[in-house]
Amino acid sequence: MRIFKMMILITICFVIAFLCSAFLSGRSNRSYQVMDSSNKIMLPSGTLTLHEFASKFKPILYSSPKFHPQTILWTWYEVVEKNDYYDIVYYHCWENEINPNQSFNIVYKIFRTVYFGYPLYDIEYLQVRISKSTGEVLKSKYETSVDVNYQQRIVKHSRAELVRATEESFVETIFGKDGSILKTDTLHGKFKCL
Repeated sequence: MRIFKMMILITICFVIAFLCSAFLSGRSNRSYQVMDSSNKIMLPSGTLTLHEFASKFKPILYSSPKFHPQTILWTWYEVVEKNDYYDIVYYHCWENEINPNQSFNIVYKIFRTVYFGYPLYDIEYLQVRISKSTGEVLKSKYETSVDVNYQQRIVKHSRAELVRATEESFVETIFGKDGSILKTDTLHGKFKCL
């Protein structure tokens, strides 16, 4: 009888946690206007459909085969037009988020199932800013970790910006939750568009 009461109590807690998370998550409306899929993009190189534009600048992501390689299930995007630039925000949906610590991973999966629902996905964004006048990448925003260490128990996501410095270099700045600068580095290379 005691086990039965415990199971009922656990079930009630699980249902309450699920209902609270369903009420709290995903309730914010977009605070910006996105372009309609029928719109055309005008760049110095020519006119593109929204799909051609997003495909041209779509990032290629790599996963280390050393640590639980994952597949991107799908990617969707939205384009925001401003006076001098376009922002393309890509949302990459991964199979799942895996914590390298097996014991913690089990607890984390249970938490994520209760909070976000099932099936479990890991959705990450990557924003790319394109100049209207040059058609070049000016900036990129994404989430990353300050430490390049896959074995972290709890990954602290930090906002990062990659800003064009010269033709072949970008400055990456990683920010803390309070907006403070945690790390700055100069990266060399060019954006290659499809």
